Amino acid sequence: MIDRPSSACSTLDDAALLTPGLVHEMRQPIMGIRAAMHLLARALGKPLTELDDWQLIVSELARLEEVLDTFRTLMHAAPLETFPFEATPVVLRAANLLCFRTRALGPRFAVVVPDDRPVVLGAPSALLHALTNLLANALDAVDGTGDHGRVEVRLVQSPDAPGRLQLRVADSGCGVPSALRERIFEPLFTTKRPGKGTGLGLYTALRMVRACGGALQLLGNDAPLRQPWAATEFSIELPLAPREAT
Repeated sequence: MIDRPSSACSTLDDAALLTPGLVHEMRQPIMGIRAAMHLLARALGKPLTELDDWQLIVSELARLEEVLDTFRTLMHAAPLETFPFEATPVVLRAANLLCFRTRALGPRFAVVVPDDRPVVLGAPSALLHALTNLLANALDAVDGTGDHGRVEVRLVQSPDAPGRLQLRVADSGCGVPSALRERIFEPLFTTKRPGKGTGLGLYTALRMVRACGGALQLLGNDAPLRQPWAATEFSIELPLAPREAT
């Protein structure tokens, strides 16, 4: 369990009280925006809907809805309902939600998935939230690095635990200083400059992954299968579904 200052506890307690109402209130304008977009798309057709700017709005609105769904789920203390599902579509969905950021990297952004479409036990919504968060952080880390920025998302068999699958997110950014590695999952702790991070992204991702029986960790430099070019590499690990479940 992570020890945290009492001020952080107080802030999180306040958030637990306010978040359900905030999620509800935010859903109303989102519904209005989506309705207006539907009317515009129907009136203007492909000249509008094929624009990159329009696709960006659609993608960002979908991501906002995913975030709200995640926080609503997180407010429930009970473990998430888990069931077998294919990991690959969730990975592709996360990449698609951030496609307007990954596009700038060109071939320096890669999604590597096996051909056999592995099936894991967990909660797709939790995995999507955690993976999107890690990918967004990786993109932030390489932002401004020019032609040297590189990000990769891949699925690999766990080298330490047969019967488990790892979803890894690697980036060639600035890395995490060794003195801060133990703190990155603390609530309200962030290494980003003011206005760029809340300190809740990794904390929330960790809670979501654990709630569905998985594990999330920042890999050490000597971790098996770690990309040699990566400054930072995270792993989300979930159990593979039994064959009879697939």
